[in-house]
Amino acid sequence: MSTFKCPSCQAELPDFQQSAGFCPYCDAKWDGASAQENAAENMATLNIDSDGLGDDAHEDTEASPDPSGGQTMQLEMEDSQPEMDINQTIDLPEGADLGQEFMDNKEEDGGQTIQLSGEDTSATIVPDKAPAAEDPNQTINLDQDNASDVHINQTIDLPPGGSVDSMPTLDLDSSSGDVNRTAQTMAFQLNDDNQQTIDIGDSQHGQEDLHVTFGSKPLSPSDVKRFWGSGEGSPMQTMRTATVSKAKELGVDLRRRILSDQEEGSDYAIINQIGKGGMGVVYAAKQKSLRRRVAVKTLKRDIGQRDDDRAKFLSEAVITGVLDHPNIVPIHELGQTEDGTLFYSMKCVTGTEWHKVVRNKSEAENLEIFLKVADAVAFAHSKNVIHRDLKPENVMLGEYGEVLVMDWGLAVDLNRKEEFTMGGTPAYMSPEMAKGPLDRIGKCSDIYLLGAMLYEIVTGFPPHAASTITECLVAAAQNVIVRSDSTSRLKNIALKAMATSPKLRFNSVALLQEEVRKYQSTAQSIELTNTAQKELETAKETENYELFSRAMFGFEDALKLWSENDAADRGIHEARQEYAKCALKKADYDLGLQLVSPADPDEAPIYHDLVTAKADAERTARNAKVARYVAVGSLLFALIGAGIGLFIINGLYQQAEVAAEKARAAEKVATEKRDEADQERQKAEKLAGDLADERDKLQKTNKDLDKAILEIKGANETLAMNAKTIQNQNMDLEEQADKLKTALVTVEQERNRATFAGMFASVGLAQSKVESNDISSALSLLKEVPKEYRGWEWKHLAYLCHSDIPRIAYSKAATSVTISPDGQWTAIGTDGVGIDVYPTQNAVAPGAMPKHLDVPDCRITALQFSEDGKQLWIGTDNPQKYLQTWDLKNKPTVVPLEKLSGVSPFPIVSAIEFVPGNGGTVFVAVSGRCVRLKTQDVKGKIPVTADSVYDLAISPNGKEFVHTEEFQGEYRAMRLSTGDVHDEIATLPLDDRGSHCVYLTNDLVLIALADGSLMLWGGPSKVNLIAYSLPSQVNQLVFNRQKNLISVALSDGSVQLLRFDPKSNGLSEYKTLRGHRGPVLGCALHPSQPTIVSVSEDNTARFWNYETYKDLLELDLDDSLLWANFSESGKQFITGDQGGRARIWNSNTSSDKPLLELVVGDWTKQNVAQGSASLPLGDGKHIVTADANVGVAVWDIKSQQIVWQRKTLADSYQVAVIPKTDRFLFVDMVKDGQGTEKTMIRAANAKGESIFNVQTLVEAKQILDVAVAPSGNFFAMRSPNGIRVFPMPSANDTKLATETWTSDAGPVTQMEFRSDDTLLLGQRSGDGGSALSLFDFKTRKVIHKFPASVGNLRYLHFALSPDDAYVAVSFTNFSPSQLGGFGETASQINFYALDQPENPIKTGKCTGAAGFPVISNDNKEVYFIQLHRPGERDIARWEVDKPESEIISYSRTGMDASGTATRKVAQFEVIPGSPDELMVSFINRDVEIWNTSSKKSTARMAPSRAVVYCDFYNNDQQVLTVHIDGLIRIWDAKTGNVIDQYDAEYQTIQAAARTGDLLAVGGTAGEIVVLDLAKKSVVQTLPYKDAAIDALAWAPSQPNPVLMIATSRMKQDADAGERLAGSLSLVDGGTWQPIGAAFAEHQGRYRCLVASKSGDRFAATSSNASVRLWADIPLADLPATKEEDIRLLEGHSTDVTSAAFSANGERLVTGSFDGSLTVWFVDRPMFGDAMGGGEATKGQIYVQQFVPLKGHRKEISSIVFSPNSDLLLTSSLDRSAILWFTADLPDNLADNVAPEKDTVASVEVPAAQR
Repeated sequence: MSTFKCPSCQAELPDFQQSAGFCPYCDAKWDGASAQENAAENMATLNIDSDGLGDDAHEDTEASPDPSGGQTMQLEMEDSQPEMDINQTIDLPEGADLGQEFMDNKEEDGGQTIQLSGEDTSATIVPDKAPAAEDPNQTINLDQDNASDVHINQTIDLPPGGSVDSMPTLDLDSSSGDVNRTAQTMAFQLNDDNQQTIDIGDSQHGQEDLHVTFGSKPLSPSDVKRFWGSGEGSPMQTMRTATVSKAKELGVDLRRRILSDQEEGSDYAIINQIGKGGMGVVYAAKQKSLRRRVAVKTLKRDIGQRDDDRAKFLSEAVITGVLDHPNIVPIHELGQTEDGTLFYSMKCVTGTEWHKVVRNKSEAENLEIFLKVADAVAFAHSKNVIHRDLKPENVMLGEYGEVLVMDWGLAVDLNRKEEFTMGGTPAYMSPEMAKGPLDRIGKCSDIYLLGAMLYEIVTGFPPHAASTITECLVAAAQNVIVRSDSTSRLKNIALKAMATSPKLRFNSVALLQEEVRKYQSTAQSIELTNTAQKELETAKETENYELFSRAMFGFEDALKLWSENDAADRGIHEARQEYAKCALKKADYDLGLQLVSPADPDEAPIYHDLVTAKADAERTARNAKVARYVAVGSLLFALIGAGIGLFIINGLYQQAEVAAEKARAAEKVATEKRDEADQERQKAEKLAGDLADERDKLQKTNKDLDKAILEIKGANETLAMNAKTIQNQNMDLEEQADKLKTALVTVEQERNRATFAGMFASVGLAQSKVESNDISSALSLLKEVPKEYRGWEWKHLAYLCHSDIPRIAYSKAATSVTISPDGQWTAIGTDGVGIDVYPTQNAVAPGAMPKHLDVPDCRITALQFSEDGKQLWIGTDNPQKYLQTWDLKNKPTVVPLEKLSGVSPFPIVSAIEFVPGNGGTVFVAVSGRCVRLKTQDVKGKIPVTADSVYDLAISPNGKEFVHTEEFQGEYRAMRLSTGDVHDEIATLPLDDRGSHCVYLTNDLVLIALADGSLMLWGGPSKVNLIAYSLPSQVNQLVFNRQKNLISVALSDGSVQLLRFDPKSNGLSEYKTLRGHRGPVLGCALHPSQPTIVSVSEDNTARFWNYETYKDLLELDLDDSLLWANFSESGKQFITGDQGGRARIWNSNTSSDKPLLELVVGDWTKQNVAQGSASLPLGDGKHIVTADANVGVAVWDIKSQQIVWQRKTLADSYQVAVIPKTDRFLFVDMVKDGQGTEKTMIRAANAKGESIFNVQTLVEAKQILDVAVAPSGNFFAMRSPNGIRVFPMPSANDTKLATETWTSDAGPVTQMEFRSDDTLLLGQRSGDGGSALSLFDFKTRKVIHKFPASVGNLRYLHFALSPDDAYVAVSFTNFSPSQLGGFGETASQINFYALDQPENPIKTGKCTGAAGFPVISNDNKEVYFIQLHRPGERDIARWEVDKPESEIISYSRTGMDASGTATRKVAQFEVIPGSPDELMVSFINRDVEIWNTSSKKSTARMAPSRAVVYCDFYNNDQQVLTVHIDGLIRIWDAKTGNVIDQYDAEYQTIQAAARTGDLLAVGGTAGEIVVLDLAKKSVVQTLPYKDAAIDALAWAPSQPNPVLMIATSRMKQDADAGERLAGSLSLVDGGTWQPIGAAFAEHQGRYRCLVASKSGDRFAATSSNASVRLWADIPLADLPATKEEDIRLLEGHSTDVTSAAFSANGERLVTGSFDGSLTVWFVDRPMFGDAMGGGEATKGQIYVQQFVPLKGHRKEISSIVFSPNSDLLLTSSLDRSAILWFTADLPDNLADNVAPEKDTVASVEVPAAQR
């Protein structure tokens, strides 16, 4: 493709861009024809020396008669002048006169640029529009007059010693006509403050002639004052425009609060003032309601009366409150004081403003802070909020690493379309913020501010600098940026963000962050290279092997981070060569040979030297070996010879001895036989002589042998010396071999460590790529990780890549897709491979065969089925066949489109749409036109003509269509009628290119802009707003109206699914589909099934089931989750929540519906502020409870569970028991068809079977009490108007019978039937006193009236005995108005026989007030509630034979475990038929059975309260739940029925842990209860006095498991008085004896304890944001472990609340209070044997923070791995549980090859087979 250069920025552009008439890089415009004729560089150079700028001009200066439109002025200065570094850009006005020489052609666009460079002091004039010229490359020398021919009236002050960079642009006023050029001057001068100034003035025109409309032209100093005020102050201060438009009122509910410096009586107690600004004052204060320190910002009194200022203040608070982000300071409350002063409270951040330390921090530290600030800004932009005042001063750095963006006073919510004022800090402002117009201020302005902060990080100063605000504002308006000598690439990134034109800046904050992160990788690579180079130099000097290794791997790591790092590449080769030379010098030849290669020309000589030296060494060693063998052989030979000689001599000597013996014998015989022995004697003598001679010879031989032995000894000594020499040589060789082995091991270890470090980098980078939807890069990084390091986090990231999505592979990009209206067919278009049409349901089935159409030399740009699905319309980029139709059988037909050539720089068909209900009409967007066609004759008309038409859509009713276009350089969207006339309905100007559009309703359009923003336009309310922001460019929009689902194909490789709410016209995120390895070019939604087909540049089409697709399974529940756990098989998991519910879920499906819900009652609906009642039924086996909000329930006392319950609508808790039966009455309410409420009296039995249901005319809320006669024949209702007695209804009755008796007496406080005729009535008399009377209601007579008082004691309550024979009456002097003095309160109980009621038969006394007495079944005891201390009450017992009572208590009381009520006695009754059992009810709705004989609580009936622990038990057949109130339940995992219940006594349970059958629980009671679930009994109670049990865990050990315990208690502290201290302890789970002393004490408390399954790794999380890790330390040694041997993991910024080890103990996952999750690597990496042949060994323990997991928003309550560690389950107080999935990558992942049939089906049919 041919190219030409932009006349302005010299960028190389394709030829079609030339005819387009504009440059996409610098926004320069030109006439297409003129630009074609003048494609060369239109530059001219004008040389002017410094003198030419003064009074005397050079005489030889010449002027060109006809210069081109672009010239260069080179201004030379003498060395003696102060050096000026000026490199700025000034945009001249249209037609500005630089002399006739410079601009002869007046009708050309003279928008020009003067670039002033300090290095060559030249000025370059670059026209924005290149005019025709005879000579575009001419040089003109200007004289003084020429030099002054500049008509610009501006002054720019530069900072001392600095200058502006090449970015600034000054947009000056336009002028036309001839101007007196002699009056124009240009001069350089140096001000007193050494600031460089360019004065360009007009002597004839004053400042008053500059008329500028605000926001449309640049500002002069006078304009600055006019629109920004006096300009007083500092350029670093935040400013607002002097002219302020009235802000719209906000509908805000303001609560009145008291702010005072006195703590008493105030809502906020002011501590001190911590800041003051233009509008408000900030104080540190104590919020009394929550006892926390906050910051309170108030509106100043002097401006607080102005509506504008109040609206701004409210807007600031509301906007900041909406932005809930970790890097944005949270707002707590908005209100006003008693005098109307506005305020809001927010988090009080203790820390330092960034601007105070930005110059002291390293670049890396500042960039980390910058990225967090950018995170906050990106989040705000996602909510369509801009900050407008971003600067380091508005960023607070907390003490614990927090980065918070503050001061949102200038923030604007773009969604509200409200008026707002100009504002910002001049030193950082973007041009549009300084000069307007307002509609140009947007997200791009914040991006500029981010760039300004980035520029300050690089240079040390903000981009705009001047001595006054006015001058600084002018610099900001003209984008004059202070120059820096920095050559950092980071500066270029900042400059791009600060481009003058918003279109040239980064499209989003995310793109800016991506560039910064790329720079970080490059910077880190350079830093590693420099470090490695230093180590290499040191290694060469010291000849240290370790330094050589570190240098080598440092260079390798640097090259991995930045593959283009040439220095690192050179360093690797140099390090290897120097390392090899060192090895050669030290005779480590094998080491050297491993380092160099003969194939490398630079390394070949070293390699040859190593081979030669090694051969010589081996030859020397062989010679020494041969010499040793020869010496040893000689020695052996000499020793053998000497042995043989000695053997012969000894033999001869023995023969001589024998012969001598024979001679002596012969001599003896001769003596006896002398005569006969003479001859023999002579022979003997001769023989003896011979023997003597022989002996002499032998002696001589012996001497010779002695001599030989001496010689042999000498030889042996010589051999020994040689052997010693050889031995020493061998020792030297062995020592060298050991050194070589050590060196090789070091090399291997360094290599493995480098691999290990690379693994961490790869996984971390892969996660960031997944988050940015760059799946291709993520997969490449994951494949680099060695298999031995592929842990849970690797598998999780592999899962997120979704490589298992069914796909069809192509040889080229898949570019377009559509599904037929009936969903039967899917058509896929490609770039040059044609079109395939598949049956949608079987497209990816094995052997599926498509219908194929070859469309050569074409890129398929649009596809659309006709309404009947019989034709496929095809759009391409080929002008010869733009549009075609295909009936899926025959050859396609080309649709002729005339007059379309050359009208658009983008000649393609971008959209094809059929008019609904009118299949004969189709609209096509092609080559800058919208074409309307009739399908019958494919003829039509062109209703729209534009430069470019990007997309079109037709309304569902077919009456109108919308298209997005570019027309004359402006972007817009238009709605037109589809009829023959095409009337214009509406036009919408767009800030950016509208790439795609779709109708959501008949008149509401969704438009995708080029920056990823989604805009709603139209509708009944005529909206025009940005409704949603996407992370990258939109390539297609598809809407399914039946499901209100929007599918968006994105350039980042993902498919985004959005929900559309037709009622609110709102868009919300549904899912993001990831898996493509390139930009997604198109997508199609199935009309009825949950299927999406997407096509991508990765050469695939993918088929998604969007209902089953999940990145993770997130369960959003009604209450905060406190625990979660897997079953033993891992197939199910359980959650427990704050609402008391445990739910069982399936781990293997994506369903968000539980399999089973386990709950008793519903305590969340109970309101302890309202009344309740509990009564034992007459059978003595059941209890009935009534709660105004929950209803009626029947409990079985034995099982302690609800056997029947019913929700009542009456909000009544009145219930009565029919004596001696299991029946009871209760109050309910129903509504008829007209909504009329009717009160019902219902009766039921313990099974819930209905007895009767009758209506009463008394309102339910008026029924105060119900009583039943002993026979069950009557019942009475008490109301404020008296008592009514009715006959008991029967089953068939629907209404109550006529009253038997009605009382009109005064208010009755208590009533009981004594018989069917008589009632005991406790009444309040008229004088305020009370009395008890026995009344016959049938005769209407008082039988007996009991005394109203006894001495100074007044009547209080009475009780009737179970046999109706006795009554107990209590009297007291206590008054409800009595505030204290319980010591003086006394009571008396009189015991009367009703047959003789005149005098009591017994009297008992007690201190305190005695109320609500109850008589035992045997009439020997009276129980009552005794108020003996303020706010406290107990049960007292009076044995009627004793004078005084006693207090009894068999269970704990105190604060309710839920924290909502106090657990105090509310009511009690005797159990019918039981001699020693009481039913005790508490205010918190607990009901207990007390046995007065055993003095124990034998049963507790309570609804399921918060589940703090839950687990599967007994081979997953049962489920265990531990509740916060101390109750433990065992459930049947299949039926959900309660099997057993245990009571750990009432307390707030804070910790629980189970191993096998042992369950340990502990809490605020200061003791641990250990239950044996199999034995169903408590096996041990472990007391911890004055301590809270914070966490428990079982660690595996032999022979008994060990219980790990975390406790905390308050301790004295010299500084703080008291402090909370947490510590750990161990207890043997068999002997229950402590193992060692308490250990690991620290300030704060431990939140969680975990142990690995192998029992060799332990972790304890803490409230001080740290994790303590004991790795590979025996369990028994933990108490004695030194602090330095404990690993302290510090990766969280808040309390670490939970943790879990993987099954193999190699991964630790921790979660914290802020909802963050972190995966840690905890293991000993495997290192191979460097010498070969050996097994790999494990190195030292390595702990490394791995990857963060994002998903929760609040405190992590539990973390658990599945048994095989494939799944991770987390729960949180944000009411969610998340199941994190994992997967392995398929082997055929590389090169995007179609998968195997047994994994994921794929179809790619060869052309011949088609």
